[in-house]
Parts: sequence; C-alpha cells; structure tokens
Amino acid sequence: MKRKIIPFVILLFIFLSTGLLLSEKGNEDEKFKKTLDAYLDGLWKFYPTSATLAGYHKYDGQLENLSSKNLEKRHEALDEYNQEFVAKVDKSKLSPELQIDHEMILDALDL
Repeated sequence: MKRKIIPFVILLFIFLSTGLLLSEKGNEDEKFKKTLDAYLDGLWKFYPTSATLAGYHKYDGQLENLSSKNLEKRHEALDEYNQEFVAKVDKSKLSPELQIDHEMILDALDL
C-alpha cells in the first residue's frame, strides 16, 4: 500500500508545484501587459499619427507637437516607463514570449 501512495504523492506534488509556477508566470505576464498598455497609450499621445497608422484611433485628428516643452515631456515619460519596466516587472517570471517583448521594449527605451 505504501509503495502505491509514495509515487502518487510525488506526482501530486509535481502537479501542484507546476500549477503554482504557471500561476506565478500568469500574474507577472498580466502585470507586464498592463504596464505595456500604459506605455503604448502614453507613447501614442506623443505620436498620434503613428497611433492612427497602427490602428489605435484614440488620438485621431491630432498631430505631433514638436515643441521643445513637449519633447522634454516625452523624454521624461519614456524614462519613467523604462524605470517601470525594470522595477515592476520581473523578467525571469515572464513567459518566454513576453521575455522577448520585455527585452525589445527596454532596448527601444534605451535609444
């Protein structure tokens, strides 16, 4: 009887720990997606024409403001988003696909 229970307990432990890992990755994936949505919305505010071309129509009818004051705001906003992606999102807990997206965004923000 004990011989049958031990493998069952081991399998049960493996399934439960896998579920917890997947759940943890799912939570981090959701956090990343929310941060990404906020980043894209903020980015489109500075580039409304690009937003329209990308199919995001919230800023239709607006043009880019290339004043030095607005360029300064854009620079500050991009720095804040860079910090958010680094501080809020644990890359090691993201799904493999989102780890790649995370790296691409950080590379783009470093430009």
